[in-house]
Amino acid sequence: MDRDNSVTKVPSGYIQLATAGRGSAGVVFYCLPRSSVRSLHAPETTLLPPKHSVAKELRTQLVAVKIGHSKLFKEVTSREVNVLQRLKGFNAYGKEGGRFAQLLDYEIVDDSLGHCSWLAVEAIYPSIQLEMLLYGHGRSFPREFTAHLFLQLGEALRFLHKELQVTHGDFQYNNLLVDLSSRHASGFFNLVVHDFSMSRELTVDEEVAINNHDYQLPYSDMFAFYSKTFDIMDDGWLKVNPVGDNIERAILFGSTLTCNDINEIWKRYESAARALRDTREEHVVESVERVALKALAESGRDCITDEMLLGALSNNGIDAKNNLNETEE
Repeated sequence: MDRDNSVTKVPSGYIQLATAGRGSAGVVFYCLPRSSVRSLHAPETTLLPPKHSVAKELRTQLVAVKIGHSKLFKEVTSREVNVLQRLKGFNAYGKEGGRFAQLLDYEIVDDSLGHCSWLAVEAIYPSIQLEMLLYGHGRSFPREFTAHLFLQLGEALRFLHKELQVTHGDFQYNNLLVDLSSRHASGFFNLVVHDFSMSRELTVDEEVAINNHDYQLPYSDMFAFYSKTFDIMDDGWLKVNPVGDNIERAILFGSTLTCNDINEIWKRYESAARALRDTREEHVVESVERVALKALAESGRDCITDEMLLGALSNNGIDAKNNLNETEE
């Protein structure tokens, strides 16, 4: 998570702070929009707030800029931009269980294919990958939290497949962020779906198949949902409401499910999951929070310091030492 020293440069409208992630085709940087810094140095700004307040405000304006130069990157980023634009058109942001990365800006390469050279999304900060949270050494979670994950994963998938008519293509724990700054009404942290680089819009025939509930979904779109379904199924519940051999095989062995199977899983377990989540007590929510914060500390993802943010001001025309008050008044 240190500042990246490679030749990759972020667009001129952003101030690079640290590397958020790196893949085979590109790099993701935590950045500040230069417009955010300029707003703190506007002529009408006669008294800047205390240092801590400035850093806190700037942290809320962080963006994640994904950039790369390979042909593959430009192709997959173009697909990602298309899906994120459609999500924005559906006004999907903020819906319960259906939070997605929010597109802020992008650049189309000037060619006939309209490929993208970079894109910027709202940074989910601080956050950790769901994979990091679930699979840390010695971690276990209450069933109320498992039910919460099942509900948010299911709502997001159902929205993508039914409403948006797209498959994510890589709907796995490492592409699901636990947003440590946002909570559901239950008190548990919200999940955010990101990285739509493998997404694909459905064809007309596939849309018809989905409406008829017989479209076979890619396993990559169902892996996380399978797992959480299995987690909330205990022996007592299965005796009362068996899931069915075909669905249980899919959950255990990764065989293909149709939309009808997914609807059946949702029909059978949604009410039970909501009832289970609603039974949570405050100490359960607090226990999940403690584990999540420990996982964040171990991951090194909480890498944007106040000094780094104030340094961005100093490097862009504001003397952080002299112009910012030292303490809250």
